[in-house]
Amino acid sequence: MKVKICGIKTLEELKIVLASDPDAVGFICGVTHKSEDAISPKEVKYLSKHVPPFVTPVLVTHLTSLGDLLQTITATQVLTVQLQGDISP
Repeated sequence: MKVKICGIKTLEELKIVLASDPDAVGFICGVTHKSEDAISPKEVKYLSKHVPPFVTPVLVTHLTSLGDLLQTITATQVLTVQLQGDISP
């Protein structure tokens, strides 16, 4: 079983989550509705730099436009992406 913990917004939260030895950590960014856990691409980039090797940072987003997705991936530098919501192939 693999475990991903999502909704991390601060470095303090990230440290607490990493103490539980997850396989991945999720940063919610690029949402299409109000979300208390959403952070900016700049914050995702900063926090992902503090994720140790062998823990995968994951960009969790509601974006559906390829252009918006690529822009957010480039800005965050997080290469594992979880598309959340109604996404058509």
